[in-house]
Amino acid sequence: MKKVMMLIPVIAVLLQSCKSEQPIDRSAEYFKAIQGDWLGEYEFENDGKKEKQNYAFIIQDSFCGGIYTDFSHFRIHFDTLFLTRNDKNVPVKGEMIPLRILELNATTLRTIRLYDDNAEKHDPPDTIVYTRIKKKNNIVPSKITFSSSVCYGTCPAMTLDIDSIGNFRFLGQAFTDVEGGFNAKLSKQLYDNIVQSVRNLPINIMKAKYEAGITDQPDYNLVIEHNGKKETFYVYGSNGEPLELEIIFQKLMQLYTLVKLIPDKAVTGETFQNSGVYRLGPPLLQLD
Repeated sequence: MKKVMMLIPVIAVLLQSCKSEQPIDRSAEYFKAIQGDWLGEYEFENDGKKEKQNYAFIIQDSFCGGIYTDFSHFRIHFDTLFLTRNDKNVPVKGEMIPLRILELNATTLRTIRLYDDNAEKHDPPDTIVYTRIKKKNNIVPSKITFSSSVCYGTCPAMTLDIDSIGNFRFLGQAFTDVEGGFNAKLSKQLYDNIVQSVRNLPINIMKAKYEAGITDQPDYNLVIEHNGKKETFYVYGSNGEPLELEIIFQKLMQLYTLVKLIPDKAVTGETFQNSGVYRLGPPLLQLD
């Protein structure tokens, strides 16, 4: 009996130790904190020379992506971010990519890619440190209008607008998942996310046009209306436009896939004719 009594404190200590080592579930905390636009920088070798490249990480509600990639679902379990790869170019659609969150605060996100023994190593490198893109203006948009054109390929062509309370109109014109006119209502979180990307734009130093000296590229038009003013931006190809502008283009192009679209015959090309953005771009190639 004496031996049993002596073992009780030892067992209690062991149980307490096991209890204290249980991981803390920060899923909800991290999901809220990770929302927004992030910029990472990593080094790689090119012909024996070390070079640096920016790597954008866009978090919009429960979706994430980069520049000119399809958005994918993600979830957070305890301290690990699980990405579902749905990009049309990946070999295994639906592949889960685990990224452990090593640090997440108002300015910094640091992740490390987790692998099992059979996993193939991919770029970007295992550990990336991201910096949250900072707000650079205080614009309160009354309306946002955007269009993208076709190219001599399968670039998606669309026109859309968003008013100040999140009413969304979309016209799929070519190479979009749906074609025709639709309307939808953005959730507050989705709308606030778009507005934050508008406020991340370095408006004071941006040019109205960025045009590449090449052909066969899509063009992008963005009009932001606020306080009786219009901020207009046009990009053809890619020629020095700020990453923040590329991010909002990507978000707007993916937005129709993130909402519940309602067919609307009233949304046509005429809806956007006076918006300053509506056009179909270069003609589609006629294939024999």
